[in-house]
Amino acid sequence: MVNAKWAMETSRAEKAAGEIYLLVENDQRVHFRGFEEDPIQIWKLLEAAHLSKKPGARFNAYDDLFSIRKQDDESLVDLGVRIEKAMQTIQNLRPADFNITQLDEELQCMALIRSLPEEYRHLSSSLLLMDKLDKSVITQAFRSDELNGQCQTHVESLNQAKAGGAKDGGGYKGKKVWRDWSAVLCFLCKEYGHMVSNCPQNRKTTNRSEGAKKAEGEKAAAVTEFAGKASAVAEHEGPRLI
Repeated sequence: MVNAKWAMETSRAEKAAGEIYLLVENDQRVHFRGFEEDPIQIWKLLEAAHLSKKPGARFNAYDDLFSIRKQDDESLVDLGVRIEKAMQTIQNLRPADFNITQLDEELQCMALIRSLPEEYRHLSSSLLLMDKLDKSVITQAFRSDELNGQCQTHVESLNQAKAGGAKDGGGYKGKKVWRDWSAVLCFLCKEYGHMVSNCPQNRKTTNRSEGAKKAEGEKAAAVTEFAGKASAVAEHEGPRLI
């Protein structure tokens, strides 16, 4: 009797496994390889592969549920069916031990995440990917994000201040600095618009001095050359000792 009952259950299990196997597409059978004759294990493995029971998945399902609106060509009965299917999706995404306390916690978490503006999209996306999510985790994430934002703002302010200082007051080496020369008085010619080093009279005086020095140098060189030649002639034509 026991063997007959066991054989019947085994036959039913094999039949159920075969039906599931035939309904599953070829590329999805890899998820339950090695368990082709166990329908319960096949179902669990497929569920684990395609139903992510993370809080983020349930939040998206909640959002889909509350975003349902009646279409123009949709009857009220069809609208009710759509809502029922959306609720079924939410229930499938819940873990087996899910209770009302966890639901209250998740609704608070969902409200916190949905309240974030677009510039906090990176924060909301990272929170939705977490395996476990509660209000304390979100609150801590908010504090950390604000602290990082303040630190980044402080660093950017320092960099801008350094860049402004380098542009306005530092680094004159190798750079041309514009200056208004209209109020500059030359102490040599008593004219405005230049300094003594750039004074035209100073350049003329300098040129004359350099010309005089050059003439004196050429004259001295000529005298030296003449004296040398005269000495050589005197030595050649002078009396010789016998």
